[in-house]
Amino acid sequence: MKKANPEAGFKEMSNLLATKWKTITAEEKKPYEEKYQTEKEAYLKIVGHEKREHEAMRLLEDEHKKKTAMELLDQYLQFIQEAEKDTKKSKDPLKPKQPMSAYFVFSNERRAALAGETKNVLEIAKITGEEWKNMTDKQKAPYEKIALRNKEKYMKEMEVYKQKIAEESASLKKEEEEFMKLQKQQAIKLLKKKEKTETLIKKTKEDRQKQKKEKGEKIVDEQTKEASIVDKELRYRFIVNHFPSFGEQDIIGKTDVEIFSCAGVKESQDFKREVLERGLPAKREITFETELFGSKTFLIYVEPVFSKTGETIGVFYMGMEVTDQESESASVLEDGQVIEIRSFIELKVKLRATEKASGLAVLYFTATWCGPCRYIGQVISGFAKKYPKVVFLKMDIDEAPFVAAEYKPTLLPSFFFVRNGREIDNYLGVDMDLLQAKLAQNERIGMCVFI
Repeated sequence: MKKANPEAGFKEMSNLLATKWKTITAEEKKPYEEKYQTEKEAYLKIVGHEKREHEAMRLLEDEHKKKTAMELLDQYLQFIQEAEKDTKKSKDPLKPKQPMSAYFVFSNERRAALAGETKNVLEIAKITGEEWKNMTDKQKAPYEKIALRNKEKYMKEMEVYKQKIAEESASLKKEEEEFMKLQKQQAIKLLKKKEKTETLIKKTKEDRQKQKKEKGEKIVDEQTKEASIVDKELRYRFIVNHFPSFGEQDIIGKTDVEIFSCAGVKESQDFKREVLERGLPAKREITFETELFGSKTFLIYVEPVFSKTGETIGVFYMGMEVTDQESESASVLEDGQVIEIRSFIELKVKLRATEKASGLAVLYFTATWCGPCRYIGQVISGFAKKYPKVVFLKMDIDEAPFVAAEYKPTLLPSFFFVRNGREIDNYLGVDMDLLQAKLAQNERIGMCVFI
């Protein structure tokens, strides 16, 4: 796919791959699924029981690096300086010296006499070599006896030396093992501390998500006109908050055009079919002409529903009336507060209300795992109070992925300045002075959205 579409960006390539994957048969998918399973099993074997210990050692290593960085640098510089002074390989001064051969014993004896005759080193070596060559075995015997005695002494000294080296090595190995044991104990303690912190963070996140879910259910009850699921034939299989004059038996198993006849119905059904075929979520405003209530505009959000094998089996549909949203601005917006957003529909409602109420808002992208985002949270709350006419809308990229996909923040935290539905400025980073300058500027000229 990449070779066939070399110029495709990440988002476009993801869409192409998702569409292609849905079109191939289960038999065609089988080699890829088998390869995935094989690689997964191999991976699990590799990480195995050593994963936890490796993680602990990595944490300990990071801790030591923080504490000893300057010390290691000083040691390295000292090593470089010493290496430049002396590049020769150092020898162990305690190691016994090699014994002299019979010839060298004879040569040492003759050297003193020949040196007195003002002979140089080369001449002495030549003379002693010729003399040794011409000597009989009987003449060489005394020197060979001395050499043998020296060799026996050397062998005994080497045995003692080797034993000493072996004892020192064993002692050093034992010390290293004790040190590694202590290191692992410290590493496990550090890992347990990290796991305890992660457990606390996870519990806090779950509690927050539970609160958001409860709050979200309330928002759906109060704001959602209709939420439903339709199958591949666009027939209703599930619905909540349906039109009051109809019962479930009038809706389940039927399509929109089989139930309604007013203007906008066909457009709504075609929109569902478009999302079903593309396999990607989308939103759209559709106006329906009703006999009893006249024109009613709904913000429609449609998301594909997939089976476990990745096949699109239907769509999730949510509709919210936005006809009279402008008159509800005062109740929708909260001056001086950072408002958390969880869906496209909720975002659309807040933005429409903002345009009518003040014309200025801030969309703010963050994440629970983003350290800088946590540190600047209080600062942003202070900005919300300082600029009461600016509406700050906060979104977690993990909890509102479709909103994040539309704005594509490349860095967290990200701030997007929007006016009348159009982005006019943005800021990515944690320089709060620069952000405040942009807030002050855009407050005068338009809307600021903080993501």
